[in-house]
Amino acid sequence: MTNVDELFKKPSVTGNAKRKFEPVQDPNEVYKSAKLDASGDVRSKGKAPAVEDEIDDGEAGPELPPDFEEDVPDDEEGRFFGGGMEQKTAQAMEYIDQQDEDEAPPEKFDSAWVRRFALNFEKKISKNAELRAKFESDPQK
Repeated sequence: MTNVDELFKKPSVTGNAKRKFEPVQDPNEVYKSAKLDASGDVRSKGKAPAVEDEIDDGEAGPELPPDFEEDVPDDEEGRFFGGGMEQKTAQAMEYIDQQDEDEAPPEKFDSAWVRRFALNFEKKISKNAELRAKFESDPQK
């Protein structure tokens, strides 16, 4: 039986095993290498293309089967038999729809409402000021 170290020998490291980088190209030289014609096409030093581009008529792939209908109507229960929702989810959606239909009574903007609103607003402002003073270095709190 052979030694385990012999089975898993590390390859000898040589200078040739390193990955070589391509020489850095000057961006101006790269820009100059692709010169444009007066018409805006790139002039190439090579030959003209051997294959001309064919005009595409817009249809690709195999032909559709003869019984293919694009506008297939859904069945009575919907294409996915009920829309894919559970019964509880459907009931919740119906409840939300009913609440949307029922219009909320308009709010009354009388003097008592304005007083309550101003008091709550002042409380929030004072609490904000206290927290800013207490947690001066941590603005998230």
